[in-house]
Amino acid sequence: MKVKKITIIFILAGILTNSCINQLDVNTNSGELILVVEGFISTQAGPHIIRISRSAKYGSFFEGTIRNVTNAKVFIRDQKGEVTFLTNDGFGVYNTPFGFRAVVGNSYTLQITITDKTYYSTPQLVTKAPKIDSLILEYNKFPSTDPLDFKSGS
Repeated sequence: MKVKKITIIFILAGILTNSCINQLDVNTNSGELILVVEGFISTQAGPHIIRISRSAKYGSFFEGTIRNVTNAKVFIRDQKGEVTFLTNDGFGVYNTPFGFRAVVGNSYTLQITITDKTYYSTPQLVTKAPKIDSLILEYNKFPSTDPLDFKSGS
């Protein structure tokens, strides 16, 4: 009787584990190539870099590759209406002019125009970084049986 129960348990376990493996068919025919924007500006003198690319549809030939956007018009506008145009290096990298820097208290908006479509960021206020009043550094050395191989970290 005990052998029969164990046999039934193994059969059920085999059925359950095999029945859970099904191929997932992801339909991505209607996938949109999403605009990807990377970069930032700071109060330090530029040039600052903004990278613009497009995502690839899952399962497409271009999956895992970066599709740079090289034909965009990119500029930064502050709340006063002053506009700074970014130059394109031809590889989807757009640069602010040398010496460009954000000013604390100003808000900046990034505008990207590609053919007939325009994208706007939300205005971002530049705030002063808080003063650092203290800094703590901890160092841990972990024991090892090999005196030449020690590990450290937090």
